[in-house]
Amino acid sequence: MWSATWGANDTIMFASTLPGSGLWTVSANGGDPVQLTKPKSGELQHAYPQWLADGTRALFSVRRENGWHLALLTLNTGGWQILGNGRVIGEGAQYVPTGHLVYAQSGALVATPFNPSNAALDQPPVPLLERVERSQFGATYFAFAADAGTLVYVPTNTMVTGRTLVRADRDGRLTPLIDARAAYEYPAVSRDGRRIAVTIESEMGSDVWIVDLDRSTRVRFTSGGTSAFPVWTPDGSKLAFQSTGLGPWNLFSKPADGSSETQAILQVDGSSSGSSWPNNGTALLPGTLPTLSGAGPQFPTSWAPDGSTLAFHERKPDGERDIWTVAAGSAPVPFLLTPFDERLPRFSPDGKWIAYVSDESGRDDVYVQPYPGPGSKWLVSTDGGTDPLWSRDGRELFFRRGDSLMVASVRTTGGFSADRPRVLFETRFDPGDNGLNYDVSPDGRWFVMTRSDREPGPALLHVVLNWFSEVKTP
Repeated sequence: MWSATWGANDTIMFASTLPGSGLWTVSANGGDPVQLTKPKSGELQHAYPQWLADGTRALFSVRRENGWHLALLTLNTGGWQILGNGRVIGEGAQYVPTGHLVYAQSGALVATPFNPSNAALDQPPVPLLERVERSQFGATYFAFAADAGTLVYVPTNTMVTGRTLVRADRDGRLTPLIDARAAYEYPAVSRDGRRIAVTIESEMGSDVWIVDLDRSTRVRFTSGGTSAFPVWTPDGSKLAFQSTGLGPWNLFSKPADGSSETQAILQVDGSSSGSSWPNNGTALLPGTLPTLSGAGPQFPTSWAPDGSTLAFHERKPDGERDIWTVAAGSAPVPFLLTPFDERLPRFSPDGKWIAYVSDESGRDDVYVQPYPGPGSKWLVSTDGGTDPLWSRDGRELFFRRGDSLMVASVRTTGGFSADRPRVLFETRFDPGDNGLNYDVSPDGRWFVMTRSDREPGPALLHVVLNWFSEVKTP
């Protein structure tokens, strides 16, 4: 879920992060969500719903190739119409009781007169507020109280806008890898150690870029939508990545040299996003294989050493994650489906083991389990841990515990065993959720990390009282 609205009758309308799944409703008291909309031809995504006061209609945003548009949904019929004669409206538009539509445009909030009775949208926007922060999915961080007329928002300058790619030696010494700063995330070192694939965020979303360490240059690898989480194939010929702009599933691959087009990795029947919430492993009939829910995003994390199989995790509707693998031309296969949050699977260099993170103990810890199984799992971390990463020779397993990079010596032949982990070095890590913000060089002598331009801290919230009076007279 990435945008939601709470109705007066305790019905919540929300959007999934997965393109193609449309809008859903669920009772605030619990129960199975029910699908309201499914994008039509030419529509990529539905998001940012808002109930109107009459409770029978809702505004929401529709993403097409040329941008976001405002739509009006009639609940009785289930039909919707694009407003404003196809005019592009900034994502996350909200109706304000002053008779205005407020939305983001070029990093600012703007307002335009709007009458929900006739759904007329024919007036130009006027600026309200500059420098409002946006997420990587395009959402603008603002909300208002309809009864009090109070606005709350996150200003741009409270968020990290620039990072440096740095080399961290095993003793923790940091050296910039390239001079250019950007909003780097999720760096991945190629097999030869000469290139780094990395996500770069911008006001237009995020894309994967490739950094040439020999020449200190960077080249855009993806464009359009929101692409992130690059993963090199072992031979360095391709990159897997996540994208929210290319279809109903999130995982794609493309040759590193750009010699051919992007290809979908998941070959799944799109009908899995049906009229009720999809099931991915619970309450299945005996003998029935679980399938991807199609209601949450997938995140690529690791290729098997022969490049045949990709490990990834999927976020379920309840926010927890499951681990899957997929081979070329085959349906995805579950590796771990449990009530807990399991994520960040990493193949061992010999392909016989997968390291991952689970909160089954009540905290995040790093485990290792045989692939494809079955077999017992090993708890590697002794005091919590996340972000597991194998050395390229398979003799060490790194993971993060707060701002400490931990390392455990491991053995993977004739079974698995691990020594007690020790602190390799301590430094400030930029947080990452569904991917790692560090990677290890092929020889294991250094790491690539992202380093924020300033110390991280909580985002500031700005509150504007009597904001409706400003909207009336912008």
